[in-house]
Amino acid sequence: PALGSQTLYAVALDAEDRIFVAGTFDAELQLDRPLTTNQPVLFAAALESDGEPSWSLDFTGTLELPFLQRMLAVDRNANVFLTGSFLEDAFVGTTLSSVPNAEGTPTRDVFMASFAADGSHRWTRPFGGDADDVAGAVAVAAEGHLLFVGGFRGAVDFDQAEVFVSSGGLNGYLVRAAP
Repeated sequence: PALGSQTLYAVALDAEDRIFVAGTFDAELQLDRPLTTNQPVLFAAALESDGEPSWSLDFTGTLELPFLQRMLAVDRNANVFLTGSFLEDAFVGTTLSSVPNAEGTPTRDVFMASFAADGSHRWTRPFGGDADDVAGAVAVAAEGHLLFVGGFRGAVDFDQAEVFVSSGGLNGYLVRAAP
């Protein structure tokens, strides 16, 4: 039996009915290998259609509960796309650092990460600005483009030609990006 708490936040299936999940755990989790931590961390895992674990990954952050809105999607090649928000520093296949505000205080930023069908890291992209940003959901279009949504305050750059500027409160975003 596992120790501590485990919570699943997202689930997706590929064309072969393999199951992909994302969630958090705060002590121990047994999947294809034992995962252990002394703080809440994000994890992603793949299970065969019969429920047998195929691979698992755990991601760390410097603050307690650094990840929010853990969402995932799977494309037709079983590539996994994971999005969430992080505060200060995090490791999601690569090290991420959030953008501080004008006073130097860390703000919550958004990440999008991709992993191959075997769990190997493909890429990770951080997005954010000088105020809190939150991830919402991610989807994969039929032609392979990614769509992701969430909210932002202040100004935010999504590696597009345009920097978005909030009208004052929390504003929604919808970004279409190449995979």
